[in-house]
Amino acid sequence: MPHPFDIRTAEAALAGTSPWNNAGAEDAYLMGSRALRAGFLPSARRIFEALTSMEPDHPELLLALAETELAFGDLESAQDILDGISRELSGAPRVQALKADCALRRGRLAKALKLAFSSSEHAPTDPHCRFLSARLFWLGGQEYEAELAFLSLAGTEDVGDRACAWAVFCGWRKSDGEGVSSLLSNLRRDDVVCEGLREFGARSLGIRWEPNQLVDPSVRNTCALEWEVLHSREINCRHSLVCDPSDPRLG
Repeated sequence: MPHPFDIRTAEAALAGTSPWNNAGAEDAYLMGSRALRAGFLPSARRIFEALTSMEPDHPELLLALAETELAFGDLESAQDILDGISRELSGAPRVQALKADCALRRGRLAKALKLAFSSSEHAPTDPHCRFLSARLFWLGGQEYEAELAFLSLAGTEDVGDRACAWAVFCGWRKSDGEGVSSLLSNLRRDDVVCEGLREFGARSLGIRWEPNQLVDPSVRNTCALEWEVLHSREINCRHSLVCDPSDPRLG
């Protein structure tokens, strides 16, 4: 059966630098992206929502707004944004990966897996698809395969730092803190998921860590708690994603 979207057209539409129609819009977008990465979610949402009135059809802006709603836990709003993306772009790997992530968080396993497998099949080298697949490996109990997949994403744009955070987490899971120490030291200090991992490591594993003001402390603490929940799960309880589809997804 042919794929319902023209993947190559969608990839090309998102891969190029889409022009911004208004002066200062790109700078504002980058500021919102930094706020999102650092966990300052209300600021990120305000910036992206303000930009939508100026740049209503910019693909990167729509995806950033969907990611912000996912970070807030507002899955319905995130889904509405993703559903509103034009058909020309909706087949792009990053869009499909976000839709799969949203379905996963909503506990819709069949839909999430279908989207994830489809996007990986049609765009096997796309970093967003590979990152999602790596997390699915881990949640399905395939820790070794997941760790290799996370490590293979080191240095990639957008997902590289959080993939490395997952690789550090995998190392901690098998008590190989020394083996991932260099990865840990190189994680971004302005990424709330990475800092949440450090907070968890300090609190539960005795890892040295000093909090900073570069990320939102409340969101960082939430991320630390999510890492703790994942770390405490028994391997034999993760043989299937069906065992607990509502678990946190640190993406």
